[in-house]
Amino acid sequence: MKNTLKTLFAVAALGVASLANALSYNGEVELLDTDLDGDLFPGGGIFEANPVGGDSFYTFCLQYGVDISLPGTYDYSIQDKTGGLTANSNNAISKGTAILYTKFVFGSLFDPTDIANDNLAGMLQLAIWHLEGQGAFGAPGKDALGFNIFVDMVDDVAGYLDDYSGAAVKVLVLTDENGNNVQNQIIYVPDSGTTLALLGLGLAGLAVARRRR
Repeated sequence: MKNTLKTLFAVAALGVASLANALSYNGEVELLDTDLDGDLFPGGGIFEANPVGGDSFYTFCLQYGVDISLPGTYDYSIQDKTGGLTANSNNAISKGTAILYTKFVFGSLFDPTDIANDNLAGMLQLAIWHLEGQGAFGAPGKDALGFNIFVDMVDDVAGYLDDYSGAAVKVLVLTDENGNNVQNQIIYVPDSGTTLALLGLGLAGLAVARRRR
């Protein structure tokens, strides 16, 4: 399975396919933990998602403090906002999160199959939680946001904390066998025009950050 995921990731990195290209908007998915989670912050991604009838892909948690049991099989629906009844539900993904996850899917952040990138995976999860308003997280073992290189990649993009209005990055809303909402995940859905625009914004923000230094 890991070799298959590595092949799929390489294809996505070339921009010619999506890891979710055959995925229905409703169905069943098996969710597995991986060895890449930053160690110091258990409970976050990277997670491996294996949807019935679709390609496997890597994902991250959108809601800090919402539980999920792994490995586990859940019903899913792909939506624009997070599901559930808690205070951090019914929220759209931020533009910054959409930029980072798109870059992750297309291979421009790091290789999610290489255990050497464990801390980077944890840092990206923390960046997503921050950008989704779940808390002020820095790098693993740090408190200051300035230590998070992924937040730094997007914090110069205009409106990076605003709601994402594109169609390429969505929420994988999960429910258990009793219909209870569990931890929502992020998913990439094909949309070439939006993808190119997001990648352009992300690269432009990174260029500004480099000039600033």
